[in-house]
Amino acid sequence: MPHKPQPASTMPGVFPSSLNAPVDHLVQRFNEPSAMRSYLYTFPGSRLVDELEELFRRLPARQFNSKMRTAEEWLNVSKRIYAEIVLPWTPRLLSLHELHRYRWDAKRRLAVIYLLEEAMKRLQPLLNVHLTDMIMIARLDYSARFGRLFRINELPAEIMSTIFHYVVWSADDPQECNRNRLALGATCRLWRRLVVGDPTLWNTFCYRADSPGQLALSKLIVESRDTPERPLNQEDMEDILSHLSSRRGQLRTLSVAVQEWEAGLTLLHWLQYFGRQNLPCSLKRLEVHRLGPPYVQLGPEHSPSSSPFAPLPLFGGAYVSSLRHFAISGLHIDWTRTTLKHLTTLDIRRVPLDSAPDFDHFREILLDCPELDRLVLHGAGPKWRPPAERHSPVLLYNLRSLILADFALSYAQFVLSILLAPDLKELALYGFTGEDYTTLFEQLTGLFPKVRLLTMISIELASEEHGAQALVRLFASMPDVRFLQVSKISESFWDAFSFDPKTLIEYPDLTDNNTLDPTHILFPRLNCLDINYTPWDSLCKFLAFRRHVGYELDKVYIARMYWLELDAEERESLRQLTPTLLPHSHPSKILDEEQSME
Repeated sequence: MPHKPQPASTMPGVFPSSLNAPVDHLVQRFNEPSAMRSYLYTFPGSRLVDELEELFRRLPARQFNSKMRTAEEWLNVSKRIYAEIVLPWTPRLLSLHELHRYRWDAKRRLAVIYLLEEAMKRLQPLLNVHLTDMIMIARLDYSARFGRLFRINELPAEIMSTIFHYVVWSADDPQECNRNRLALGATCRLWRRLVVGDPTLWNTFCYRADSPGQLALSKLIVESRDTPERPLNQEDMEDILSHLSSRRGQLRTLSVAVQEWEAGLTLLHWLQYFGRQNLPCSLKRLEVHRLGPPYVQLGPEHSPSSSPFAPLPLFGGAYVSSLRHFAISGLHIDWTRTTLKHLTTLDIRRVPLDSAPDFDHFREILLDCPELDRLVLHGAGPKWRPPAERHSPVLLYNLRSLILADFALSYAQFVLSILLAPDLKELALYGFTGEDYTTLFEQLTGLFPKVRLLTMISIELASEEHGAQALVRLFASMPDVRFLQVSKISESFWDAFSFDPKTLIEYPDLTDNNTLDPTHILFPRLNCLDINYTPWDSLCKFLAFRRHVGYELDKVYIARMYWLELDAEERESLRQLTPTLLPHSHPSKILDEEQSME
């Protein structure tokens, strides 16, 4: 039977009589059994309760006004506990007897904490400093000893691996991901064995030139990045690739982002061995990015036509059947001798037209990739071909995402004329400035009726009424849009939502709250908005209009930097206009690696 403390005499003048009742009796007054009570039942014959009750009765009343310890004092206490408890402890495999003894000791100390907290609750709103100190010391003591048990190690290896996956892959940036992996592996022998033995934890690793300590793990690298402060040079890249050479045929994903030409070309030379030596290749995803100034050549001393700086065919011209995702930025390859087939993602960025694939070869690539799901053309694309010499557009039934960025008006119209994607779900337009793109909007109208995610960033719009009407027609041709991303957009963009798509006439001043017919409003299914830098008054007007006509947005995401620029009154106005307002830390991004390329 659980121990029942004997009644003790009351000390008058110390606490009210209700506080002198045994702590166990106080617990029994609760409607539901507490965790403390269940712990007390595990100590038959223990005098723990008696000792604590006697201590509570003897607490002097003057302690209610005692001075509390400072943060520096508590730091010294924690250091002393660490020196007395943690440092003398030698990590080792515990026997069953030791495990039982330590578990019993941990339960007893936890029960002490629960009892002290219970007494603190009974004293509220009074604050007893001595009792508060006791709770703090008990918690520090328990924390210092609990690590000996390390109960997480009793979980099955499969569950621990799943936990490790969450820890590693929930990181916000590659460097934090690296630190998490190293911290897990350095915790104990068991964790190190699980971390090193789990290949999925190492299928991406980031190397930086300013972190030479990571060279010890460079044989596991499949992702390499550098920094403008200390870019990877040719020697650094050769050192990294030398560790990877023995595992060349085992790589599944290879993503490299460098600043300088030499480092990028070194990688392209390294990839030639697949074709030249007929080596097996298992690459499914290949990304090669040069993050330096775009469209800048090597200079007169490094002519692009001279070896070793002449454009190289990818994989030495060999066809890699496993490759599904290919991205290249700021580097030149020999497109005529490169074989790309059965891709699901094709991503080309910042390649000048004189080094771009010719029209016929680019069209051949599209025809050879019937499963293409994502196409990114960012300041790059096929070489220009006059309209009279063009073929019929390539029909891409499986294309779901199309991103066009940094195009002149005429070239953007040329790109749109060479492909058709009737089932496109995501359309992103980025960096269309310096010209009147009204004719581009007219060309886009009706091309992609099934778009659900529309992104418009840094788009220059004509202020004339015909420009707004062209935008209205474009939006009206996409009735399924549910998510809208907007950044660096002028007020004229929001003016388009003031027009009735049926009549192309501005709405009159609406005084009632009647819901408009879906055919008389743009984006009737829109429920999420992602905003980064746009006129605040235009945004508020848009949100108020949507609410007024019965098409209120469910969520509005606002970039953190834009949110911080708003004053308290402007923030409160936005909160009143949407049920869920979510400031987020990253501005709107339409390209996977855009953040690393800035």
